[in-house]
Formats: sequence, C-alpha cells, structure tokens
Amino acid sequence: MKVNPLSKKRKSLLALGMLVAMVMPHPESLVWAEANLTSNPPVAAGKWTLKSYIQQVLNANHTVASQQMSEQIAMEGVNQAKGAFEPVAKMNVQRSSIRQKNTAEEDLVRQNLGIYSRKNSGYDIGGSALIPTGATIEAKLGVDAIDSNLQAIANRPREFKSFYDLSVTQPLLRDAGVDITMAKTRIAEKDAAVAGLSTLEVNTSVVSSAISAYLDLRMAQERQRIWEEGLRTAEGLVKEARLLDKQGRLSETALIDVENGLILYQVGVSEARQQVEEAMGKARTLLMVTAQDSLPPLTASDPLPKVDKKVVSFQESMQTALTQRADYRSRLVAMEREGIRIAYAENQTLPRIDLVASYGINGLEYNGNKVYSALENDDFPTWKVGVQMSTPIMGNEAANAQLRVARLNKAKALLEAQGLETSMANDITTALSAMENSRQRWEMYQQLLKAGSKQLTMEKQLLAAGRSDRRNVLSREESMVRNRVSLAEQAVAYVKAKVALEVARGTLLANFTDLSSDREKQ
Repeated sequence: MKVNPLSKKRKSLLALGMLVAMVMPHPESLVWAEANLTSNPPVAAGKWTLKSYIQQVLNANHTVASQQMSEQIAMEGVNQAKGAFEPVAKMNVQRSSIRQKNTAEEDLVRQNLGIYSRKNSGYDIGGSALIPTGATIEAKLGVDAIDSNLQAIANRPREFKSFYDLSVTQPLLRDAGVDITMAKTRIAEKDAAVAGLSTLEVNTSVVSSAISAYLDLRMAQERQRIWEEGLRTAEGLVKEARLLDKQGRLSETALIDVENGLILYQVGVSEARQQVEEAMGKARTLLMVTAQDSLPPLTASDPLPKVDKKVVSFQESMQTALTQRADYRSRLVAMEREGIRIAYAENQTLPRIDLVASYGINGLEYNGNKVYSALENDDFPTWKVGVQMSTPIMGNEAANAQLRVARLNKAKALLEAQGLETSMANDITTALSAMENSRQRWEMYQQLLKAGSKQLTMEKQLLAAGRSDRRNVLSREESMVRNRVSLAEQAVAYVKAKVALEVARGTLLANFTDLSSDREKQ
C-alpha cells in the first residue's frame, strides 16, 4: 500500500510540528541595505555656487564613494549576524535495503528464518531555530515505511512507523542569556555605527577641502578683477600722459615713469590670472576632471564672504565637539563595542553546561492513509531530560586570550579618545585665534583703504592743480589695489578659520550641507 505524502492529516500535523521550531519571534527585524552604485553625473562647468560645488565634489569623489561602500559592507555584516536567528528547514528522504544471513542467536529470535531481508523508505521534515535566550529548538516529523520477510511470518502487512520529536538545548553558563546570544549582532551594529561615523568624517574632510578650493578660486577671481580695474585706470593715465607728451607738455622722464607704472599693473594682472588658473586646477581636481575635458572655465559665483563679529567661546565649542565630532563619537562607539566583546569573552571562559530536553510520540499503522493518526494521542511517548557539560582541561587559553585582546582594545580606544580630546582642544584654540587675528587684520585694512582713498582723492586734486604728477597718482592707485586685495584675502582667511572651527566642533556638515540630517536622526 502506497503512502500519500500530501494527505490532509499529514499536512496539518506537519504544520503543528514546524510551528514550535520555526515560528519563533525574531529578536529584531532585519533591515536589508542595498548599495546604490550608480555612476556619477556629468560635471557641468560654468558658474558655481558653493553649495552646488560641494554637492558635485561629493558625487565625484572616489574616497567618499569607497567609504560609502565600506559602510554598506558593515551594514551587511549586521544582516549576516542577524541571520543566526533565521529558522532552518530540514528535509530527509531516503530508501535503504538490507539482506543478510542470521547468526545463530538471530536465527533463534527470527524463528529459523535463515536470511533476513528488509527494505525501508523514510521521509522526515523539520526545522531548527536559535532564540535570544541561547536555546536551540528542533522539531522533526516523519514516517518510515517498512517491508521485511518477518512480516509474512507474523502475518502482518506493510508497516508504517510515524514519529514526532521536539527537543530543546538551553545553555546555562557559556552562551546563555540574551546579552550573550545577541552579542555578535550588537557588535556588528557597533561596527556599522563606526563605519557610518567614518563616512561623516570623510565627508567632513572632503567638504572642508571643497570649501577651501572654492574660496581660493573666488579670491583669485576677485584679485584678478581688482587688478584689471586698476589696469584700466593706469591705461587711462598713460593715454593722457602720451597725449601731453605729444603736445610737449610732459617730459620724457615723466612719461617713462607713468609707463613703468603701467607695466607694474600688467605684471599684477598676469600674476592674478595665473593664480586663477592654479585655483581652477585645484577645483577641477576635486571634481575629478581636467582642463583637457573640453569644459568651460569654472567660475565661483557666490559673493565674497563677510566678516562678522560674533564671539564664540572655547567652552561652548569644546562641549559641542564632544557631542558632534564624528571621529570622537567613533572612539566612544568603539569603546562600547569593546565592552560588549569583553562581556562575551568573559562568558566564553565559563564551562559549557547545557540543559537538554526532548519529547516525542511514536505510532505504528498498517494503512498509509492513516499513518499519522497514531500521533493524535500520546499512548507511546518518548522523553528525556538531562544536563551535559564540557570544558577545556588546560584552562581554555583560547577564550582567555580573546578576553585579554578585548580588554586591550577597550584600553586602546580609551587612550585614542583621550588623545583626540587634546587634539580637539588645540584645534579649537587655533581656529578661534585665526578667526580673531584675521578679523583684526580685516579691520586694519579697512582703515588703510579709508585713509588711502582720501589720499588718492587729494593726489588727484594736486594733479589737477599741477602740483603733482601721474606717477604719484599711479602709485596711490597701486597701493589702493594692493590694500583691496589684502582686505579680500583677510575676509577669505576669516571664513577659512571659521570653517576650521566648524571642523573642530564637528558641525561643518550641518552648517554647510544637508548631509548629516538623516544620519543624525538614525
């Protein structure tokens, strides 16, 4: 008689057997991360705002992309660790046959049969699962269809032996408890958090470099503009001087002095244009493009930064850095991770003592369609309860070494955090000093420009009255040009110092981009 493996009773009992082993509450929901490895958008040359330039640099930067991949890898590590709690389904189908001569003892038991033959078809299905307490639960449901030559002697038909078994192994010392069972998952989560903070750290470095390159380009453009304005003024004065020379109203020496002054302006314009090219080259490097890519010149379109008089205290900046600096927070997370590893390593030094228990029901039927009906009652139970123990006999050096390494790593993370605190304090002090000094120099150049403008006006009046010459006017104009350039340079230096302070405080991304908002919420 054939067994119907898809009978309704079999399917219902199979569902009952798998329910305990496989439908266990997962300790945490799985979050599957998928890296978005799309190609970088093409770089559009032309006028750039600071915000658009920063975003394009982040899109093009290979270090940023590499770190984002590292973060995705770390997130997959969390999924891998959580996979330990995924229920495992098992199925076994086998057919066996035996034919052998009986020994004297076997022949006596088997009623002088002489030869014993048996064919067996076995089917079983089940599953196992690890739960947060550290226990492993296994369930199995199956049937063996038995044909032997003893059945003819006993006048019995084909036999169907069914069984259901549920077993639990619960660690009592090593690997026991939610904290220990979840340790690998929590360590992976800390690794992912460290990788995320490393991404913020890399983004901060790249954004800082992008801001510096943009400011250098903007300053170079402003320097070129100022010198070209001065050159136009000088060309006008030279034109007037040459006209007067033709009229015989200006000496040759005076004309040469004026023309020499024009050459100085031309040199200044040439140097300014070269500085624009150099700044543009640095800006292109961050965009991962070259001058040979047939792109128009890059132009920084934002206005020159302003110098404010806002006072920032060291204490407030230091407190902000302790809570916002990605590299410092990374050290703190690393200390938490090593704390988890220490707890896990301490647990691994304990002997393994497990509580084991199992309960099963056996049944025997002669009709394949009723093969699982015997399991509907518990007339033939099988059970066992006990404790098993194992422990290394030489002191468990592997676990002890793992514990020592975890403690050393935590001490190392603590030292790194303490060293970083010193570095943070010095970075903040340096940035605050640079801000104050550049602000003072900016105010001084403002005073020089105000006085120089007054002197230039007076010099022009003297020239109109015939009491001065154009060389003196050009000299005053040149002094004004240089002071205007220096004033703009101090404004840029102030903003660079402010950026350095934001880096030291750990607030650069929050203040200059929208990159940190989502991650901070996470």
